[in-house]
This record gives sequence, C-alpha cells and structure tokens, in this order.
Amino acid sequence: MGAKLYADTTNKTLVVTLAPDVNGRIYVNTQIDVWSDLIEDWESTLALRRFTFPVIAIGGQTTSTGKLGTSYVLREPWQFAPYEADHEFVIDGNLATELETTLLVRATVGGYTVAAKEKVSTLVEVVECGDAEPPAAPLMMVKYKDDLGTVHTGVVSDLT
Repeated sequence: MGAKLYADTTNKTLVVTLAPDVNGRIYVNTQIDVWSDLIEDWESTLALRRFTFPVIAIGGQTTSTGKLGTSYVLREPWQFAPYEADHEFVIDGNLATELETTLLVRATVGGYTVAAKEKVSTLVEVVECGDAEPPAAPLMMVKYKDDLGTVHTGVVSDLT
C-alpha cells in the first residue's frame, strides 16, 4: 500500500497522508509514489479496480541507445489533495494534468499555505549519427488557397 498517499475515488483526489518533514517539506516521487505504489493499491483493492486508473505513463521504452524518459499524466478531473498543514509540497518527476486549466494540486480544506513545486527533467534522447547521410530533399512543393483566399505554401517530404 502507498505510504504517502491514497486515492479518494469519490472526490477524484490523490490524498497526501505524509506529514511535512523537519524542514516543512513533503516530497512525492512521481514514479515511485504516484505510479508504482498507486498501481499496487489499485491491483490489491477490489473497490479501486472498479475505476479507471488515474495516471497515464508516456515514454519509458527501451531503445537502441538507452531508455526514453517517462512522463506521467493525471487524468481529468483528478488532482492532489495536499496534507492539511503549512508546508512546501514537492512533486519530483514529470507529471502534468490532461487539461492545462486543471490545477495539479487543489487548495487545502483548512486555511493552510501550501507552496507546490515540481522537479522535472528534460526528456530528450540524443542519438549520435556519425557519418549518416543528410536528410532527403523534399519530394514536392505545394501551394494552395484556403476558403478565405489566403495562399499557403509548404513542402511534402514523406508520403505514406
């Protein structure tokens, strides 16, 4: 079972149960606490399995040059319900909400101040090509006029 949070399916919140440390901070690791521990809770609890898992993982595949970074998306309308105390809430990992208008962390029920922060990484995989051939030239130039009469130009570089 998750040691730092639990899923409240009625209110669609991931409720943080861990109290702030001596420095007034709560750290939640996206991969461990939100993804792995929450999946274990979901699989072991019949009541939770009736609901769609609230987190989507994107990336993480092994490639010929290593492993792609992973990002996580909190499904709409899920949010974090922070611990009810004044503290700094740090989410360590690449986590976003489905809609940009949905806040990742909702306000506390009590009158507490929570400073929510995210520690994210870049997810760019660099592949060195060495003496690879330059990209192929475009196959054709296109020019068209839209319904408003605006002329657009572009190139087609790949046909599928």
